Amino acid sequence: MISKFIEQVFEKVKSHSKYVLKGVELLNELLIALKKNDLGNAEASFNELLLIEKQADTIKREIIGELHSSFLHPDDREDILRLTIELDKIVGFAKSAAKRLIIMYHVGLSIPDSYYQVMEEIMHNTVEACDFVVNMVENIIKDPSKALEYSNMIEKREEEVDELRFKLLEKLCKDCSEKVNSICLFLPGIIDDIEEITDRAEDVGDIYKLFIIGK
Repeated sequence: MISKFIEQVFEKVKSHSKYVLKGVELLNELLIALKKNDLGNAEASFNELLLIEKQADTIKREIIGELHSSFLHPDDREDILRLTIELDKIVGFAKSAAKRLIIMYHVGLSIPDSYYQVMEEIMHNTVEACDFVVNMVENIIKDPSKALEYSNMIEKREEEVDELRFKLLEKLCKDCSEKVNSICLFLPGIIDDIEEITDRAEDVGDIYKLFIIGK
């Protein structure tokens, strides 16, 4: 049986998840703008992402504060806390990837067109995974079985991103073995940051599974 307090906390977790999704969507918008060499819109997306991250951080602190002052069972408190922290890591990695991209373009580098198709596929799956996170959180109280379905869908998107990441890294290794340039140094970190987003989304889904098993 889920208590009234847990229901109230998950309302805030829901708001938190929506800010996290918005941050990932802004990373995607930034990447699209850079593909068009539109640094102005890319920077606007980055600045908005910074604001979103601060708003998400504010809600995270509120959730932690409420958990700290509650009389929840320690296991429930730990599960909700872990879920909240992993959610917050998602927007943190989105900011990290966005910042690396902006720095790269500020120093006069750009991602070769031949990389964009796979990167777009990665971002499509990444945004979907985070959208599934929001849907999962929204259903934790009203429809736990549906929330479980969304957690499984998150896992599938993470697996797809992992495969696409290896595909992109293989191409990068091949290209860089023929000609080493600055992209060989910058791009792996960006790819890894984006892949971490879906890793953390999968962790959120796994934490929910542990949480619901204990109910």
